[in-house]
Formats: sequence, structure tokens, C-alpha cells
Amino acid sequence: MNKTLLLVLVSVIIGASIKPIYERLFPNPPPPPVLVENSVLVEAVKADAFLISAVAPASGNLTLKSSSDQSSDAPGNGLLDMIGQAWTNARTRDQITISVKGTAEAGFDLNQISDKSVIQNDERGVIFNLGTPQVRHIYIDHSSVNTLKTSVGSLNFSEDPNLAFEALSKAEAVIRTEACQKNILGTAGPTGTKIVATLINAMRARGDMRPVKVLYDPGKC
Repeated sequence: MNKTLLLVLVSVIIGASIKPIYERLFPNPPPPPVLVENSVLVEAVKADAFLISAVAPASGNLTLKSSSDQSSDAPGNGLLDMIGQAWTNARTRDQITISVKGTAEAGFDLNQISDKSVIQNDERGVIFNLGTPQVRHIYIDHSSVNTLKTSVGSLNFSEDPNLAFEALSKAEAVIRTEACQKNILGTAGPTGTKIVATLINAMRARGDMRPVKVLYDPGKC
């Protein structure tokens, strides 16, 4: 075997043994992730629907005076004022107090999602803004409505027939206030972002390990 052939064989052997070591020491960088276009992200989340991400049972009491009540609890300036006030109170003062129970639902209006919702979508990751949570639906449990107290002006022959219906029509405000005091929006925000983050993660290409972060803007009840 001549020297030239021997040198070739030695070079091949050395090269074959060095290559795995070199690849282990200096691995090739991974290929860049396949990025999902912003429009695809928007269309995946946007919908003509409301994402309910929090439900809060609530209850409370409501006191309402008759809509025809012209009376006043302010003190009169003289004897005639006091007599006139007493006469008005006796003729018009009807009052009712009811207790109500219900449920409030809060979440995000997905129809408001737009291209502006995608704050970042590059090699660093995805940042998506879901918007502002809001209380959307109020349900009254009519079977739970209970009349706690009624009073009628002393010169009225019967109580105002519309007073109970007026009180019931204002019951949603009571449930909403109670749900807000329970911080329903504070629950709806984080829960909604987790749901949408899961949806966006499911859309990513295989091998795409970029972090996904979904934000929301705090809202007020």
C-alpha cells in the first residue's frame, strides 16, 4: 500500500470520527418556527358570540316607593308645611321591600376581536389582547322573589297595583351590584385568557414552542 493511499484512508477514518464530535459540539440551529398569520389568529378567536368566563350567584333586597309618591321626609318650615306634608304622605306614600335571587354572567364579546388584538406574533412568541370583560347576562330566579314588607298611605284604600312589578323590573340592578361586589369581572378576566390561550396553542404548528400570552384590560362594573 503506497503512502498516498494510506494517507487517504487515515483522513477518511479521522474525518468519520471527528464529524459526530463536531456536530455534538456545534449543533445546527433549529429551523425557525412556522408562524401563524395574524389574520388566522383573529379569525380563530373572533366570533359572533359572547365568551362566558364567570358566573356569580347573587341576592339582595330592594325597597321601592310608589311612582305616584309626592311625599317628602324633609322637615317643614312651619305648621302649615307640616300639615300639608302629612296630608301628601297619607295620600301617596306606598312602599314595598322585596328580596331577590339570581345569577350574573360575565366574559368577553368575541365579536370585538380585530387585528389590533394581536400585539405580538414573531419568533419571540405570541401576545394577544382579549379586550375588556363585561357583565352581559342577568337572570332573576322569579320563584325566589319574596315580599318582605309593604306599606300603604293611611288615606289610600289599596296599595299601588304596579308597585310590585316596578320593584321586580329593578331587581336586575340589585343582582348586578351584588355580583360586582363579588368581583365577577376579576374572575372573568383570568379565566377568559386561559380559555383563549388554550385555543391559540392548539393552532400552532408542530414543534412551535413559542410562549403564548393572552392579556385583558381590566373593566369596571
